[in-house]
Amino acid sequence: DRGGTWGGKVAENIPQATGGDVMAGAMRRLGAEGFQLLLSVHDELVSVDNGRVDDFKRLMTTVPAWAAGLPVDVEIFRSRRYRK
Repeated sequence: DRGGTWGGKVAENIPQATGGDVMAGAMRRLGAEGFQLLLSVHDELVSVDNGRVDDFKRLMTTVPAWAAGLPVDVEIFRSRRYRK
């Protein structure tokens, strides 16, 4: 059964998929810059703190060329252990 769809479902899935694509690009950039990514939880990334918080934020908020103009921002915090 393929089921159907409706406008609300499409309106929800498009931004979620776009956010996932933006985050996947950020994960690649972070890895290439030497950040050790430990975990991803929905729209969060957990990394070892190597004292480069500004670099982490810059790499997370870099907007891909295909999404020019998309407002991207992140909230970053340091903690001794993961917290929600």
